Amino acid sequence: MASPSSKSYGLGPLPWSNETLIAAFRNDSKTAMRLVDEHPGYDFEERANSLKSVLRIFNKASKSFFQCLELFHAEVKDGHLFQRNRQADLKEFEANVQDSIYLLASSAVTLVTMARTLSKKIDLPGCIDRISAFETNKSNTFIWSLRNDLVHVVFHKPRWQINYSEDCGTTSQFILGPDQLNTNNLKKFRSYVSKHTKGIDLGELIKSYTEDVNAFHCWLQESLNLVVGKQIEDYRRCVKCIKAIDAREEWNLLFIQVIPHLKLGPYQYLDRFLTVNELNEVKQLPFQSKIQIDRIISFLDEYDACDDDLRLIVYKAFGVTDL
Repeated sequence: MASPSSKSYGLGPLPWSNETLIAAFRNDSKTAMRLVDEHPGYDFEERANSLKSVLRIFNKASKSFFQCLELFHAEVKDGHLFQRNRQADLKEFEANVQDSIYLLASSAVTLVTMARTLSKKIDLPGCIDRISAFETNKSNTFIWSLRNDLVHVVFHKPRWQINYSEDCGTTSQFILGPDQLNTNNLKKFRSYVSKHTKGIDLGELIKSYTEDVNAFHCWLQESLNLVVGKQIEDYRRCVKCIKAIDAREEWNLLFIQVIPHLKLGPYQYLDRFLTVNELNEVKQLPFQSKIQIDRIISFLDEYDACDDDLRLIVYKAFGVTDL
């Protein structure tokens, strides 16, 4: 992997000063943003955010599965789910479980593929070994093979199973039987399936696998931050600088030209920009006071665009009385 200093950038050698960024924006604002995205931190952040997004999808699928399972348990104990007039509800349970498993298995494969691709782009100590260990984990091997079945062969419908014991009472499970799996893929996870001759309890599988996936990606994000975190932070600084200039120009236009010309009262438009909680907090502060306007600015000024000169302009627009 080439070091950032060995590359040529449109804005010159890294790191770029705020003065360089401001000059580029004044020259051509759209080109400036494109040039900022040449920063190596841009690619690293994109990859890190992509991992987080797919992990979110994975966890959402896992959560959806367990919510469905919990509701199914409650319905089973109620004793009416298997009546003829509840057939549509039972089919909906089965469909929701299918949806969750499909998303979970597909996103799980994507996560590992993205992690391996990332390891080729960034030298993360121990990453290859950890990925290999994770890939050969029996649960992961089964999930991958299940995903191949779902995508290329058949869309499995898990079976439900009701059990009763004096200790636990009535319990329920969603089971995937060995006979439902593609025989071409079966050899890849034969040892896993052989330990579950009565079927694979999807609740137990997904619970342990979700814990494994999140533990691995927690380590991966921490490692990524240690190796390229400073470059990501510097890229964010550059983006923030550019966006602050843009926001400052918009604020000046709004408070110097638009509001005075149209004789608008800025208070009447706050509900368009502040959340209900933010608006309630602002209303608790003294009306037209510096502290109130400073709080409004703190909510809205995402890029620290409001310098001292602009703050005075905003005070004037709101009619601050305690300057």
